[in-house]
Amino acid sequence: MKTLLAAGFALLALVPPQAGQPINAMCPVKPRQKSRASLTVVYEGQVIGLCCASCVERFKENPKAFAATIPEFQERAVVGIQSAAGYEEGRPLGTSW
Repeated sequence: MKTLLAAGFALLALVPPQAGQPINAMCPVKPRQKSRASLTVVYEGQVIGLCCASCVERFKENPKAFAATIPEFQERAVVGIQSAAGYEEGRPLGTSW
């Protein structure tokens, strides 16, 4: 039984992680070019497709600006609190979901 489990974990280690399908159809760096599922980056938990390797590098240099041009991109909500203790509304909390 132990050898079967060890073999299963070994196989899982050999399988590359799948990022998933890109949320966008067009490249955010070159908007007239179609994005390719084989050229992706993950930004704020969302898979972004790009058209070429140079666009991958340009996206990584300024991801916020290029992500803003993607209609399908959904910005994550910032969780915050407001209280008399001085916390400002919209200030991120230190906990993770």
